[in-house]
Amino acid sequence: MKRFQGLLALVTFLAIALGCSATPGQLPSLDLQAEPIRQESANPYVFQVSYGQVQSAPNLPALTDKLRIEGPNGFASEAHRVSRKGNTLQFQVQAPGERWDVQDNGTYTVSLRQAETTLPIGRFRVAIAEPKSTSSENEALQPLPDFGATGRSIGSTYYVSPTGDDGNSGTRSNSPFRTAEKALSMVGPGDTVQFAAGTYEALRITGLRGEAGKPITLRGDRDALFTAGSHERDAGIWIEDSSQVILDGLTARRSLWGIMGEKLQHVTIRNCHVYDTGQEAVHVRDRSSHILIAENSIHDTGRRGGEYSRYGEGIYVGVGASGGDEDGTHHVLLHRNEIFRTSAEAIDLKRGLHDLIAQYNSIHDINTEVRAAVNVMDGPTGQEHDYVVRGNQIYNISGKLHDSDGTGIRVFGGGVEVYNNVVYNTEAYGIRSEGDKGGDRKIYYNTVFNGGSEGDIVDDSGKADLRNNIGASEGDNIPSRQSLFVDANHGDFRLSESATSAIDQGHALTDITTDIMGGARPLGRGYDLGAYENW
Repeated sequence: MKRFQGLLALVTFLAIALGCSATPGQLPSLDLQAEPIRQESANPYVFQVSYGQVQSAPNLPALTDKLRIEGPNGFASEAHRVSRKGNTLQFQVQAPGERWDVQDNGTYTVSLRQAETTLPIGRFRVAIAEPKSTSSENEALQPLPDFGATGRSIGSTYYVSPTGDDGNSGTRSNSPFRTAEKALSMVGPGDTVQFAAGTYEALRITGLRGEAGKPITLRGDRDALFTAGSHERDAGIWIEDSSQVILDGLTARRSLWGIMGEKLQHVTIRNCHVYDTGQEAVHVRDRSSHILIAENSIHDTGRRGGEYSRYGEGIYVGVGASGGDEDGTHHVLLHRNEIFRTSAEAIDLKRGLHDLIAQYNSIHDINTEVRAAVNVMDGPTGQEHDYVVRGNQIYNISGKLHDSDGTGIRVFGGGVEVYNNVVYNTEAYGIRSEGDKGGDRKIYYNTVFNGGSEGDIVDDSGKADLRNNIGASEGDNIPSRQSLFVDANHGDFRLSESATSAIDQGHALTDITTDIMGGARPLGRGYDLGAYENW
C-alpha cells in the first residue's frame, strides 16, 4: 500500500488484472483500488497504475499516455503519464485551482479513453479534514473524552527490534531489545514501547496497567507487523486484563484475528493497520469498558474461507453466540476508521451491551455474507442499548450473492439512535429497522441514495421514529432523488440550491445540534433534511 510523502499524495493502484482479446478496438478489463488523499497539497496528484501480462494475449496494446479524471463541482481534467517502469505507469493530474484542499473533497473517477470507447478504471477520494480550531464545528467531530486511555506517555521509552538483543539496555534506539516480552517486563505507568519496522511473532499482552493520566503506549510506524503466520490460529495482537494502555500505529495481519481485546478498561487502539485476517479484524469483548478504536485502516477479513467467511467482521463488539446478553461490554467509541472489503459486517454491535457509539467512519466496497455493513443486534425485551450510529459514510454495499441483505445500516433492537449518516449504492436496503425487541429507534437526518431493491429507509419493526430523512416518503421525510444533491454521481450529497423540498423544511429536533460535518443545526430559517445542513 502507498505512503504519503510530504505534500505529495501518492496512491498506488494495486495489481490490475489486465485482459484483452485479439479483437481490434476491444479495451482491457481493469480493476483498480485506491486510498483517499487526506493532506492539503499544492503539488500535482501523482498515482501509479500497474498491470500484468496475460499469457493468452501477449501483445497487449499500450495504455494511452492520458487518463480522464472527473470529480465534484464539475471537475474534469486529464492525468498525463510522466514515467514508465516495467508494467508500472505513473500519472499526474493538477489540483483544481492552485491546491488540493477541503473544497475538493469527494470521489474522483479515473477512466481510460481509446477511440470512441471509455473504460472506467476506478476511483480515488479526496478526504481532507477541516483545519483544526476551537470552534464548535471541529469540536463536534473529535473523540469523546470518556473513551480510551487518558493523558500521555511521557516517561521512559524502551526500544524493540527484530534485530535487537534482550541483553541490550533497550533504552536507546541503537541498543534495542529483541522481544516485546522483555520490554513489557520493564515498563510502568507513563512509559512507551517503540517497535522498529520488521515482522514480529504474535503479541500477547496480559495484566498491563498504566494509570489515569499516565498510560502505557505500545507504538510502531505501521511497518512493525505482528502475525501468527496463519489464518487459522491466534491473534496478531491479543490484549487482556489491562487498563490505561494505548496501541498506536501497529500492524496486525495473517492471523485468525487481528487485534483481540478482553477485560479491558480505558484502552485506545488508534492508527493501526489490521488486514488479511482469518476472521474478524478487531474484536472487543468480555466486560471491557471505556474503549476508543480510532483512525484505523481495516480491510480484507474472512480470509480463512469457507463457512468462516461469515465471521469476517471489521470491528466486532460483544459476543454473538449463546451468553451474549451477559457479555457486559460498555462505553466503546468507534471513531473515524476506514473499513473496506470485509466478508461480514464492517461494524457489528452485539446484544447485552450499552453506550456504544459508531461515528464518522468511512465504510465502503463490502460484499458481506451476513446482514449489513453496520449491524445493531437485539437485546432482552425492554432493554435500552444506548447505541448511537452517526456521521458515517457508507457506500457500495452488496451481499445478495451470499444470500445476505446487502444493507447499509440494520437496526434489530431498541434504544438506538441513527442520524447524520450518508448511505448510497446498497444492494437491498439503505437503512432498515426490523425486529420487535427493545424500545423505540430514532432514525433522523440521514441521506440515503440508491438504497437498493427493497428501499432507501424501511421500518419493518413498526418502532422507528423516522424524521428529517432523505430516503423515506412518510411523515417528516422526503424521497431521495438525484436533483436534491450537488453531485450524487461523485458522492457529494450536500443539498443543491434547487433542493427546496429539503432546505429549511425539517422538524425541530433540538437534541441534534450538528450535521455530518460538525456544522451547526439549524443554519438559516430552519432545519435542512438529510445529513448536511448547508443552507
